[in-house]
Amino acid sequence: MQTVKIVVIGMPGCGKTSFIQSVCTDVSRHQQGLSTWVFGRLRVDERLTLQFAEPPSRKVADFMWMRDLIASMRASGYIVLLDSTRSQSFGKFISILYTIRGYDLNIPVVVGTNKQDQPGAWSAEDIRMGLRIHDDVPVLPCVAKNRALVEDVVVQLLYQMLGEPSD
Repeated sequence: MQTVKIVVIGMPGCGKTSFIQSVCTDVSRHQQGLSTWVFGRLRVDERLTLQFAEPPSRKVADFMWMRDLIASMRASGYIVLLDSTRSQSFGKFISILYTIRGYDLNIPVVVGTNKQDQPGAWSAEDIRMGLRIHDDVPVLPCVAKNRALVEDVVVQLLYQMLGEPSD
């Protein structure tokens, strides 16, 4: 049995918990001091289990904490969620993305542009171009409460982990 660790990270209110709840069959919360972690598990088949972790949102703006998290988690990949309706959070989002990429360019990362069903949402392509996200980082539309769209993001990350094209 192989377990693949996936970290779902982003600014507060971007939909991380809803994302995990949409795709996982087993979701739990763990209190660690003043911080809450959300964990989810999805058994794909008898050989593969996906384990999701959502670190505390209030700490993601702390560069040193993020670096320690990346080093200690040893995640297989990262899903960085962005609230595509809140352009004022784009600067902090890009800081999270580049902290992860700066730690190790080979860490598989996928961006989910959440809340695509909301008025005023920036499209995934506009976010990619506007924030100058490198082509090697997939940027996908997402609605965290829509299981099919969440699965698309997760599958894209799995393809990236395997080094295969998603076509």
